[in-house]
Amino acid sequence: MKLLVAILLFSTLAAGMDSTTKKTPRFDWKFDALAAAWAAGYLADESQTLNCLKTNPFCRETNPLFGPHPSAARLYGLTLAVDGAYMLGSYELRRHGPRSLRRLWFAGMSYPTYCHLTAIAGSVRGRR
Repeated sequence: MKLLVAILLFSTLAAGMDSTTKKTPRFDWKFDALAAAWAAGYLADESQTLNCLKTNPFCRETNPLFGPHPSAARLYGLTLAVDGAYMLGSYELRRHGPRSLRRLWFAGMSYPTYCHLTAIAGSVRGRR
């Protein structure tokens, strides 16, 4: 039994060794810059929404997915899931999509970033 386990272990280790050299992934500054802008917009938008819901009794969320007074877990979780799907789709399209559609990755990344930044601008304008 010990011999069988040793053979299986070494055979899987040998199968994992690849003789070809793999390219190291290069730094994708466009994707990373948009991801950083999205993260900043996401955190600012959600924290600003939660602050308004806690401090102002007349404040309410207008997104029907969240409801008028969502909890922090619902707000962060649902937004992260939806925006994460946008980001994953953009990444997969950029790296592994058909060559004719690879340039469309920018639309999937810029849409949630734009939505969060306009929501921040709208709530700042509404507080004046």
